[in-house]
Amino acid sequence: MARTSSLAGLLLLGCTLAMMMGSARAITHVVGGSYGWQVPETSDFYEKWASRKKVTVGDKLIFPYSPGSNNLLVVKKEEYDHCTQNCPIETYYLGPTIINITRPGDYFYISSFGKHCDYGQRLHIIVCDGKGSTSGHPHPSKPARHLLATSSPVNAPAPSPSAAAAATIGATAVVSGIVASFVSLLM
Repeated sequence: MARTSSLAGLLLLGCTLAMMMGSARAITHVVGGSYGWQVPETSDFYEKWASRKKVTVGDKLIFPYSPGSNNLLVVKKEEYDHCTQNCPIETYYLGPTIINITRPGDYFYISSFGKHCDYGQRLHIIVCDGKGSTSGHPHPSKPARHLLATSSPVNAPAPSPSAAAAATIGATAVVSGIVASFVSLLM
C-alpha cells in the first residue's frame, strides 16, 4: 500500500511539474526595459529594444506608464508608419498595460500623446509561434485581436492589482500543498 501511495505521489508531482514547466516558457517583457514606455532619447530606441527580443505566443508585454501621462494604441502598419491614429484597433489610457500575446504575427503599438510617436515612442513586435518561426502571420489588412489586456481599452476602470496577486498566491498555495503531500508520502 505504501508503494502504491508513493507511486501516486510521484505521478501527481510529475504532472504538476510538467504543468509548471509548460507555463514557465512564457516570458514577460517589460517594454523599454528600465526605461519603460515614454518618449525615448533616440527615435530608434524601441526598434533596437525589440531587435534584442524574441517574443512568442504566450508571452506578455508590459507597457509601463502612468495614467494621464501617456497611452498605448494598437494600430495597423500604415498608422504605425505615419504616426496616425485614425482607426486604432485598441486604445489604453490606464497604464501600465499588460498585453497577453495569443497569436503569431506583426504587431504595432504607438503613443498618441502629442508628438510622442513622431519622437520615436512606437514599437513593432514580431511574434513567433513558439517554435521559432513567424509562420501564420495574420493578414495585415485584418489585424488580429491577439491581445487580452489586463488594463481595459478607452476609459474603463483599471483592473485590481489584488486579483493578480490573489491568483499568484493561490497558485503558490496549490503547488506548496502538492509538494507537502508528496513529502509526507515519502516519510
